Amino acid sequence: MISAEFPSQIVTNVETHSVTITPDIEASLPGVRQAFADADRTFLDNPEQYLHKLETSAFKFQSSEGSKVACSLLYDPDSKQDEILVIFAPFADSAPKSSADKLNDYLNSDSPSGIVSKEKYAPNSWNQTTKSAAIFELLKALGKNLPVLTIYGPVPTSAYSYKERSKFRNGDFSPAGKLAKEAITHVQDRLHGPNSETQINIVHFSGASLGASNAIGSAASKGVLHNFAVSTATAQELILGPDNLLDLAKRFTVRSIIGEASMETVSQDNPKIEETAMRKAVDIYGYEIIGKNIRTLKGMKPTYMRGLTKTEPTVQAVERLLDNQVDLLVALAENSSLTHQTASFLPDKSQIVLALKGEKGQKLGHLAGDHVALSALVTALNLKK
Repeated sequence: MISAEFPSQIVTNVETHSVTITPDIEASLPGVRQAFADADRTFLDNPEQYLHKLETSAFKFQSSEGSKVACSLLYDPDSKQDEILVIFAPFADSAPKSSADKLNDYLNSDSPSGIVSKEKYAPNSWNQTTKSAAIFELLKALGKNLPVLTIYGPVPTSAYSYKERSKFRNGDFSPAGKLAKEAITHVQDRLHGPNSETQINIVHFSGASLGASNAIGSAASKGVLHNFAVSTATAQELILGPDNLLDLAKRFTVRSIIGEASMETVSQDNPKIEETAMRKAVDIYGYEIIGKNIRTLKGMKPTYMRGLTKTEPTVQAVERLLDNQVDLLVALAENSSLTHQTASFLPDKSQIVLALKGEKGQKLGHLAGDHVALSALVTALNLKK
């Protein structure tokens, strides 16, 4: 059940991506406003240096099937040694497509807003990296200093066996757990060494949209549950309900926004958290159109898209997580055509469904997963719960 202190909804401005901090959010995360300010300061104090930090966080490891998988690892000397947050980012198109130096040049250029310039410097390709960094910095500012491992997509098809790909097609996302386990093992070697007495044994999972399905499937997989203590799973915009690929395609495109505009009236007395400084800097001149669309299309592999039309395996995975006392948070945008049925498929147990709404007169759709301050807040709420 939802506790009296835990918020039942989060209201965000669709245009500015700012988030309203209500008393129940403040009660759940005391000091959250200062934590966001502290997280922003880590970037604003030296943007160029921070971008280099993000660039060096990227690495690749070789999966058991032989393919290279792109990841990033954010941590500092004070990060917890036995605990980690794993984020699935299927639409990231691997690590950023421009260097920290090039991105910094772009952000400081006098006239960088042309189409050619945007495609050259690919600022949008840094979106997931800045999102993971915002989550890392916010958790640290809140006293939950965890290493953050991001598994970038699209994962090469050959990273999974034929049998595993067949499971994905049938809606069973548990093979993502194998990849997560291999990635964590690699991180263990990087942080502590393979024979160290210090072992990563507590794991949190998070993801949005297709990443949410991967996070749920991975957290509930036998290989993960048998080898780690899974503490939380955060699924923003978890897709359940599309009838078939055609229905799914319509929900992604022509019918992405549904329902009535929000009726939520936000009190002027409630403070707001603006979009994170990193994301505002990267987005200051807008997305590159070609690169962004290509990255999205690459992530929409038929194997996974078919899986999103099969609800039962994910529902079973949710039940397994609840049976194993995993804190589950499913955050759903009020006007998302892709996820408006999701809550009706979830078992009526102890999972928390968190409503994401726009301000009065606005419609908040599936792209709520791109609101970095909102996504960071959702993840922090579950980890601090």
